[in-house]
Amino acid sequence: DLPDIAALSAPKPLLFLHGEQDPLMPPAQVSAAFQRLRSHYQRCGASTPQLVIAKGQGHRFGLGLQQQMLQWLAQRQLPSAECSN
Repeated sequence: DLPDIAALSAPKPLLFLHGEQDPLMPPAQVSAAFQRLRSHYQRCGASTPQLVIAKGQGHRFGLGLQQQMLQWLAQRQLPSAECSN
């Protein structure tokens, strides 16, 4: 169900960061889920989401993945949200 839920964000840019040694989501499951998600994005004509697999890392959002996420966001130059409250 997770790929279907994540597909609701299409056509927005989407980045998935995954630790290769994550005991909660084995690589084969991640690959299958990502393929399903990618097919949802393709049907919408959206840019393919990106999957980054961190070698040797478990279920952890360490400094290396944080830096990759920030670089990914910077490349997109997404507008900041403004609140009119």
